[in-house]
Amino acid sequence: MSRPSPPILVAGLKGADLQLLKHRENTVMKVTTLSGDCYAMRIHRLAYRSDVDLLSELQWLDSLRATGIATTEARPALDDALFVTVSTLRCCRS
Repeated sequence: MSRPSPPILVAGLKGADLQLLKHRENTVMKVTTLSGDCYAMRIHRLAYRSDVDLLSELQWLDSLRATGIATTEARPALDDALFVTVSTLRCCRS
């Protein structure tokens, strides 16, 4: 069985710098790529919100953006998935 990749690798951001921005209901990290591009990566704890809830939030943001309101935009993983499930026990061990 293969080990799951850490979220940063699944997103195609190998070598990126991570900086903690907040840790409450979820964890938000600032991701700075080797080329200097910046993203926010939001990490939810297991079973806190469903994929349906998260997809609804992304659709709402898309709707706001379509009316001219500036919002964040999702960056899919390498496989075009909007959500990635990882096992912290397995992916973070050396």
